[in-house]
Amino acid sequence: FLATSGVLALRTQGGINLDVGSIKTNAENESARVVWVYSFGKSGSSTLQEFIVNASVGENKPFALFEPCHIGDSSDFANCSEEMASLMNCDFEKMHVLAMWNFSFHTDSPYSPSAATSLCQQANVRVFKTIHTHDIRADLEFVGARVENLRIINILRDPRGTYLSAKASDMVENAMDSLMPTNMGMSLQSTERGEQNFLSGPDYIRYLCQTMEHFHHMWHERVMTVRFEDLLLKGQDIMPEILEFLGLESQEDLEARVNEVYPAMSLSEVQEIDHLNSEMTAEEKDAFASPECLAALKAWDYLDE
Repeated sequence: FLATSGVLALRTQGGINLDVGSIKTNAENESARVVWVYSFGKSGSSTLQEFIVNASVGENKPFALFEPCHIGDSSDFANCSEEMASLMNCDFEKMHVLAMWNFSFHTDSPYSPSAATSLCQQANVRVFKTIHTHDIRADLEFVGARVENLRIINILRDPRGTYLSAKASDMVENAMDSLMPTNMGMSLQSTERGEQNFLSGPDYIRYLCQTMEHFHHMWHERVMTVRFEDLLLKGQDIMPEILEFLGLESQEDLEARVNEVYPAMSLSEVQEIDHLNSEMTAEEKDAFASPECLAALKAWDYLDE
């Protein structure tokens, strides 16, 4: 699925070499719906995850986990696919540190494997979101075979908006560090960047575009791809479709909820949010004008005709 040369190969070096027998399948609450919000950072995934969690409240009891497979985590897993399969089955035994645990909506308590396992097992809706794993076909092949009722919402944003928002938030360096071969597995620790593994902003731009262009060729019945901009332009149409895809019932106040979180915007307002008029360096402009970026922009209807 992913290219094996250039910057895109950094995320897949070493291949998928997984210990299949090491993943436990949680027998408790086997009917739980499992949602994976799959994204790049600064693509609207946090808002979407929170919306899905809040829409699950009522007869459902949700569990939310914010950005596992993150720099700063510590575990005994070999890679992100293995980690996600285990956590989605409520097996946190090998997960020693979850750097983003207290952003997960459900608790201010310190992370512990036993507490996380208990909260997860009690839930009949489990909502996970990641920003540092992007080989969706490999992830789906491995995790989907081990997690019942898995549904993936793959949320995309104009790569110019993703990159420029990350740049404005000083997130580009961490985003690039997450692509390093040394950070592939479950030692996604914060490390000093060395000259030998340096990636530039334009490298990350090309990676964004290559990945998005490959997503365009990906279809699976368990994956729904949504553009961030469409949530802003027509959230009233999109959110009921997302909830139906996830098997969650639309609540009576859904329209009001959508209006609060995704108030309808004009195209010019959305373009402003995507920073399309922001200044870029010559190198950044060249990266967005590269064949891979032009292909991605065209594939996802981000190019003006």
